[in-house]
Amino acid sequence: RAAYWLDMSSRQWTISMSLAFGSLVSAVESLINQRGPGSTARFRNFLERYAPGASLAARRSQMYDLRSGIFHGSDLMTLDQDISFGWDPPWWNERELHEELWGLTRSVIRSWLRNPPVV
Repeated sequence: RAAYWLDMSSRQWTISMSLAFGSLVSAVESLINQRGPGSTARFRNFLERYAPGASLAARRSQMYDLRSGIFHGSDLMTLDQDISFGWDPPWWNERELHEELWGLTRSVIRSWLRNPPVV
């Protein structure tokens, strides 16, 4: 499932950055098989376990907050809302979040495959 969502993200980014971003989060979430605290905490904890130090906790929270806005229909990435030319800080921050999440997702999948959780 994670490979499916990773592939979908690579196909979707030319159509919708929001959709591609959501697919990356879905790739990570498809590997999480634990219950417990809220979904944001599970997402951050999973990334910390399988990609430690690759991104700060605050950035991981921003990633999940953006995902929540996209999936719950209250937000889209700025690039999907406007045509952006030049230096546009909201657009740039979201682009950096997307690039960070792309790298994290690939790292997490490789790490998870090498060391899957004991069921």
